[in-house]
Amino acid sequence: DANCGNTLLISLEELVKDGLLKEEELPEP
Repeated sequence: DANCGNTLLISLEELVKDGLLKEEELPEP
């Protein structure tokens, strides 16, 4: 798994894809 099981990161990326979250709002890794 490319995200090493980081389900939070995956969820945030899904929110960005859905337009519910802006990329600049994502926390730094």
